Formats: sequence, C-alpha cells, structure tokens
Amino acid sequence: MPFRPLAVCLLALLCGLGSGCSMFLQGASLDEKRASVAAYEEHAVAGQPLRRFVRARIGLLARGRFEDDGGFAIFSNGTAVAVSDDGYFLTAGHCVEGEEGALFLAPAPLVAFDPGTLRPARVVWRAPDCDLALLHTELRPQAWVDRWGRGPLARPPVIGGGFPGTPYVVLAAGHVLEVLHCASEGAVLEVHHDAPVRRGDSGGPVFSAAGAFLGVNVEGIYHWPFLELTAKALLPDERFVRARIEADRAARSR
Repeated sequence: MPFRPLAVCLLALLCGLGSGCSMFLQGASLDEKRASVAAYEEHAVAGQPLRRFVRARIGLLARGRFEDDGGFAIFSNGTAVAVSDDGYFLTAGHCVEGEEGALFLAPAPLVAFDPGTLRPARVVWRAPDCDLALLHTELRPQAWVDRWGRGPLARPPVIGGGFPGTPYVVLAAGHVLEVLHCASEGAVLEVHHDAPVRRGDSGGPVFSAAGAFLGVNVEGIYHWPFLELTAKALLPDERFVRARIEADRAARSR
C-alpha cells in the first residue's frame, strides 16, 4: 500500500492544499484491522462464511525468485483478486513494478505460505493513467468475482482482504465515504472507504456486505490534522475488463 512522502504532506498542510495526504508509513496495525471486522465474523456472503468467501477469490502476489535450495526469495508482495475462472486477476498497478525477480501468484494459504503453489504471472494490461493492472496465470481460483458493484454506493458496509505482511488473509471492515469518477481508461471509479489498510493490502479486493465487488485497494491516505486513515480503491468498468480478457484469450489461442 503506497504512501506519499511526509514532506509532501507537510507542504500541503502549510500551503492549505487539500484535506488528505498519504505517507510512507506502515498503515493500520493488524489489531486495528481485526477489531474493525469483529462484528462481521459470523456474517455470511452467498451462503459462505465471510473469511472463506474472500479467501477463495484472492491470491498472494509476489515478486521474487526461486533459490537453488528450493526456497523462494520475496522482494515485494501484494494481493490480487480473481475475475474469471481461468486465471485472470486484477491488482494494483504498482504491485507489478520492479525489475528484480519475476511475478508469481499463489492461492491464499490456509496456514503457511508454500512456495510450491506459486505460478508465474503475466501482465495483460496496465492502466496508463491510474493504479490498476490485469494479470493472467495458470493458477485456477476456487471462486472469482461475478458480481460488480453499481453506483451510487451510499455508505454500505465494506469488507476488504489482503496479505498485510502476513502469509495468511487478514480482513478489515469499514464504510464507503465517497465515490468519484476518474477520467481514465477503463471508466474507473475511485471508491474511498475507511476500512483499515496496511502495506501488503495493495491489490486486495473490497466487497460490499452482500458480496458485490467494489474495487481493489491502491492507496492509504492520512488526513490532517488528526491523521485519520482512509483508503482508496479503484473499480474499473466490468465490460472493459471482460473485453480485455476476451482479447487476451483470443490472442493466446492463435
């Protein structure tokens, strides 16, 4: 989860620019994330316990390399969400950056991370003007996003999930605060919410309490003067994403 430099935030405060700014901080604590979702632990989505619903639809995204001893050296990690049954995942664009190592995806671990579950990931599309990317891998998810949110999104409870420095899924809950339209490729919506986020949550999905997909987390924002933490998720147009997937499927079949 990226955060802008503190100096930029201080400059914005002194100049009276804007109400929020991001910083290179760790973000919310794991305890804060767990406390936010405590009231929803027994909540069921599509007939599934909440944790199982989220875990079945996300993957651990890692940039790294396999070592000679069979281990795996991770240089950076994030989260991705399955949007098809044949290995297409959405994530934050900055999660695919980097020159060292290669990109891999693994299913959400139940207990501990197993390098043997990693599969190479290929970037299919990266938005030129916002923080989104579409990946393909041979990994087949247990489930995938089949319900996309539709505006207006008037403060419904939201549930997020990711791998915030952990080898297992950590959930968080909050509410939609604001929805903005972006002039970007993919007809993207910015969904601002207050579910606690932390480094490693980037690319992780945000769902409504009914299971509708509301986007992927891309940024944590601290607001002045009391440093309240909110987050920004990006929701691309479903038809645009499906068209990109179909085009890639056709290219792969040639």
